[in-house]
Amino acid sequence: MSKASFVPTSSPSSKTLEQLRMRRIARRVAPLVDGLGGLQSVHDAPMPPLWLRLLGPLCILFGLVILGIFWHEYELLFSWWTLAQVNLLLAVAALWELMGLVLLILLNFSPRLRILFCTNGLIFLKRKATVIAWDDIHQFWKDISIKDRATVTRTYTLCTSNDRRLVLHNDIADIARLGHLIERKVTRVCLPELLDAYFAGQLVSFNEIALHKEGVSIKRKQATQGKQGKKRKQGDRQAEQQETLSWNEIEHISVDDTALSIYKKGQYWDWYTLPVSRIPNADSLKNMVDTIEYEQHEGPLQRNIDLYHANIPVIFGDIRISTRGVDIENGKIVLAWSELAGIGVGEQEVIIKRKGRFEEWYALPLWRVENPEHLKDLVEYIVGA
Repeated sequence: MSKASFVPTSSPSSKTLEQLRMRRIARRVAPLVDGLGGLQSVHDAPMPPLWLRLLGPLCILFGLVILGIFWHEYELLFSWWTLAQVNLLLAVAALWELMGLVLLILLNFSPRLRILFCTNGLIFLKRKATVIAWDDIHQFWKDISIKDRATVTRTYTLCTSNDRRLVLHNDIADIARLGHLIERKVTRVCLPELLDAYFAGQLVSFNEIALHKEGVSIKRKQATQGKQGKKRKQGDRQAEQQETLSWNEIEHISVDDTALSIYKKGQYWDWYTLPVSRIPNADSLKNMVDTIEYEQHEGPLQRNIDLYHANIPVIFGDIRISTRGVDIENGKIVLAWSELAGIGVGEQEVIIKRKGRFEEWYALPLWRVENPEHLKDLVEYIVGA
């Protein structure tokens, strides 16, 4: 007698179930999803907690208890009541029933917010569908706070071109991933236009901070206050002073999920810090800063390297760099690359060290050297190569 063999069937994985769920949702709103390039992910607002959803049934039950006691114990407890008292009791019971019914419908059967993240935009589903393309979003705000070193609260606000504000709260499923995806899409749309404006010489404003060719401008609030009443408000406006830091003075600009910090050369502490919650399109700002810093440092270096390899002299005021070597003061001193020991940029002068049996030093004041940092970068590249 042969034994029957049983092949265990594996249950569908959570990924497969999620894919089936997304297909079912996509079929319901197929025209909208297809118009936005296809569905990528689904994010639902959560159901109210169980204790809250039980309030409706408990109110209904309490109303029924009142009616049951009135019905069964009428002769014993209520027969001597006046008509007004009886009507009041029945009205209270009816009120409990009505309140319970309203809570039951609102907390258990009312539609929840559902956000569909698509290739070319978002769909907000509740009682009706709201479609927002990425091109329609002109500002993305994020407010991320950490409490008790563990609890992270996230709030994202979308401002559309027609002045509509949509707020995504912390209770939406996978809100961190959703916020990150939206921010990337908005940056991809906004960044090219912002960079074009910057390189065209226009001021690019991010509310309390602005980028322009000269540097970074911020609005710093002074400690002084105006007088009371209307005069105080006027004084507060005057206390908001604008300051500008040139790109040559900036050591680094740091932008993370919670704060923007500007560091000035020669200073250990930050020169200015601003919460990211007060900056629209903070990721676009971060990408702009990265691009500008690259242009300020790597960009000129690459251009100078290209000129050097093309055998075109690169001029830094009284210092000229070419394939021959370092030319100082229009040929008064010429150092071949094999003779150059190093170059340093001080606070007041540029120092060039010459190899040889006896070391020689040449010093030029900074005002006679253009872009000394770029000069140093180019020399270090050539010597290193």
